[in-house]
Amino acid sequence: MSAEATPVKATPIEATGELEATGTPELDQNPFDTTAVLFTLAVAVNRVDFDYTPRWKGNNPTTYIDSITFDKVLTDKVYQYRVVKGTRNLGIMPPPKVQPDGSQTVNLLEYNGGYGIPATLRIQIFVRDPATGNEYKIAQWK
Repeated sequence: MSAEATPVKATPIEATGELEATGTPELDQNPFDTTAVLFTLAVAVNRVDFDYTPRWKGNNPTTYIDSITFDKVLTDKVYQYRVVKGTRNLGIMPPPKVQPDGSQTVNLLEYNGGYGIPATLRIQIFVRDPATGNEYKIAQWK
């Protein structure tokens, strides 16, 4: 038996920041793929689980970005991260350990041969769902 879902487009309400349903969004993923729904929503509000806001860290003064921390990450699966520096894909690495407080820090030095990434470049962070292989952009510097 198959069922079709009618997805709903969500846009932030300016006064409250809450989401308002306004039509039909176009999700390319399986509508029953909860990760796809979560990360699609994350793009709309720039965070997941209401605490997936990126905290970038670098040297002082910030000329290089060394890591990114997410304050509370999803733990239902072992998600991996892919880093793109400018237009260069730095690859996917084994995921860092989720800390007892629910945070997770992606060490960019591991992706970039032991060096920080220049703060003048665009840095994109993607999360990869291990069950589907789908990737979702969750953070971008510059």
